[in-house]
Amino acid sequence: MRIVVEIIGGARAGQRLEFTAPAVIRFGRHPMNEVAFDPHGDRDASSRHAELRADVNGVFVQDLQSANGTLVDGQPIAERAAVPSGGTIEFGRGGPRCRILYDAGAVPPTVYSSGASALGAGAPAGGVHATSGGGKRVGARTVAMMIDDALRRARGQHRRWQWLAVGLGGALVIVIAAAVAVKLRAPSDVALRRKMVQLMDEQRTAAESERAALQKKLDDLASRLASRGASGAAIARENHDAIFLVTVRTSITEEGFCTAFAVSADRLITNAHCVALADDFHKRGGQIFVVQNGHADRRLPVVKTRRVSGFSGAGGISPDVGWLKVPGGLTVKVTLAPADEYRGLSTGDPMFTYGFPGRLADVSAPEATFVEGTVGRITTLDGRSGDVRETKLIQHSAFTTGGTSGSPIFNGAGHVVAVNTGGYAEAVASGKGEAGQGAVVSRSLPGYNFGMRVDLVEELLGEGD
Repeated sequence: MRIVVEIIGGARAGQRLEFTAPAVIRFGRHPMNEVAFDPHGDRDASSRHAELRADVNGVFVQDLQSANGTLVDGQPIAERAAVPSGGTIEFGRGGPRCRILYDAGAVPPTVYSSGASALGAGAPAGGVHATSGGGKRVGARTVAMMIDDALRRARGQHRRWQWLAVGLGGALVIVIAAAVAVKLRAPSDVALRRKMVQLMDEQRTAAESERAALQKKLDDLASRLASRGASGAAIARENHDAIFLVTVRTSITEEGFCTAFAVSADRLITNAHCVALADDFHKRGGQIFVVQNGHADRRLPVVKTRRVSGFSGAGGISPDVGWLKVPGGLTVKVTLAPADEYRGLSTGDPMFTYGFPGRLADVSAPEATFVEGTVGRITTLDGRSGDVRETKLIQHSAFTTGGTSGSPIFNGAGHVVAVNTGGYAEAVASGKGEAGQGAVVSRSLPGYNFGMRVDLVEELLGEGD
């Protein structure tokens, strides 16, 4: 049996470890555990807190007389309890949390469920009730706590992401001649951007001891580009009111979790996994809204959602765009790039994202962050080179977090060429535990983020309601 442990809460959130036919998987702050929590940041967990074992009857977690106890799916266990695939284990209430997945056919978490859904404005969150898996009805406050827990899980992975130096600069010179606008880029700028892409590739495979020096070179190149003047100010001004924070409201609070951007009077584009997250929150009793960038008092309820055909939340990269429908009234819209522009993207081109970083997604003061980066490479969804009609995955260097998921990616002309989607991670072997089983940690790579080309948005909009 293959068991996957995803750390979704705590100081080491974002790590993913895989074990093949393990005899036992130990959890705790001691470094000899197969799943070792941070000894300083995860103080709610004991040094040797619990262990996971599999037998013919299923997968079970055993508490090892820990100081703060162990919880499975939010419920404290007396000593030993079964863990379903997709279930969560919390090591001390408020301590680090892990999602457990096993067997190749395991159903992915509902946060990544697929399909279209309709979201009604519904009754106030305080009057909403939900039904648990066993048929028991729970109250609004419990529902709100469930949603808050889901929000923490959705944001947990961001804690390990490092802030990448932004303002990678863009020297875009617009020359008007004979009433025709011609975009020019100085050859020296092209050379600088190509050098940055080369350094990014070197950084990806470099030893830990070499990464700092490579990052300094990247920062120096970014400063040189920035000193030549930014071209994004006009793009930010023109699109400011077309950017929206996607929020979930409960009886207790309202929090933002993704970015969306207007393309018509009643339609906003985001990515499919943000739509899946919105659907999951709605099922738990939350109300989904969009709040306009810079205007905390301008919010609209989301009444329907849809994801592009082919989206899968089970892992890997799949088509990942979606839309949110609102009652109407959106007056400022982005401009989607025509085919010749998005197919004409190339390595070294400047690009810009405009979204709400997770920790700055403040519903009371929704002000999006405009960030410049560089296109690193353009591939098919499975990472291959191919025909321009198939190369729809845009790797870029602009900083992203979960809150910027769904944000637009603009080209130098101010047109949307892609939807910001996610980031790459690399597998890092962490050695073997006492029982001999190997572990693999998934580590996020700053500067290796990607988006879905805008022709996927055109396909989705063409499907109608």
